[in-house]
Amino acid sequence: MKAKLIESRAQPGRWVVEGNLDFDTAKDLREQIIAAMRHVQQSVVLDLSQVERANSVGLSLLLVAARALKERSVELKVEGMPAGLRSMAEVYGLDEWLDA
Repeated sequence: MKAKLIESRAQPGRWVVEGNLDFDTAKDLREQIIAAMRHVQQSVVLDLSQVERANSVGLSLLLVAARALKERSVELKVEGMPAGLRSMAEVYGLDEWLDA
């Protein structure tokens, strides 16, 4: 399934990721993330609750978003992270973005 990054109209600064975060979808989703994060001026929430499947590529994509935002001192928070991806993030010390 193709991955998509969708901006929430109801909640500015909230972006929903849908689909699979894997090698097949990484390039296209990476480009979507970079393009979207270039124009963000406020803190960003990436909502991963609609992700159906994710592997280590998902963490890589989170780092892409984090770097794009850090360059402009914009805060990133990740919510709804799938359990497997959450475990990987915790192991690698990348869990500061996770929801409580």
